[in-house]
Amino acid sequence: MSKELTKAYVAAFNAKDLKAVADMLHDDVVLEDPGVVHIEGKSKVVDAVKAIFDGAAHLSFEAKHIFVDGSASIIEFALDLDGTKLVGTDVMIWSDGKLKELRAYVYAKTA
Repeated sequence: MSKELTKAYVAAFNAKDLKAVADMLHDDVVLEDPGVVHIEGKSKVVDAVKAIFDGAAHLSFEAKHIFVDGSASIIEFALDLDGTKLVGTDVMIWSDGKLKELRAYVYAKTA
């Protein structure tokens, strides 16, 4: 189940589909990301994702690999935001079919 949810999240994020991303979030979701540091709560996380979507005319989010263990999934990703390329890993924890935790780690950034 986590692999299908993870693939759906990647597709929604890549499409800049804020509603689809929001629908996948647990009410008390926690996001840790280099750009936003630490955010708790669905509405705040949705606002952070909206800011990413609104701030990029071009966005491409590609899962290079997805690994799953129980309710956890890990994505090795490549993200392109208006020509700035980020390579990293997302660690995702799923609960009741919703994203409960997302920790993003970025390893490389090129423009």
